[in-house]
Amino acid sequence: MLLRAAGRTVGEVISDVVSIINPSVIGGGGTLARGGDLLLSGIRALVYQRCLPLATRNLSTELSTTRDDSALYGAAHLLLDDIFAATKTGELLARYGAAAASTHPHAPTRATTGT
Repeated sequence: MLLRAAGRTVGEVISDVVSIINPSVIGGGGTLARGGDLLLSGIRALVYQRCLPLATRNLSTELSTTRDDSALYGAAHLLLDDIFAATKTGELLARYGAAAASTHPHAPTRATTGT
């Protein structure tokens, strides 16, 4: 009963978010996901009670089954995507490519054909 009550408390806040931004998925992870179905049922009860049917018609509420540190992995992935984005890579090569070639005197300046 305690987990379901906690879910209802969380559901009060989430229902406000659903009413404002109308998401298609509500996901919970980490400590929240450890509450399992009891917590999720409390959240769902309040969301469906307080929100308009149009906002909940296609709404999916799920708990993550990933590790507790998955947010850290996600943040690292976003950072790496930004670092290695094609436009950024081109900018970095344009900015530092000539400087890198001048600091490495033995670096080839053109492709060799092997002949």
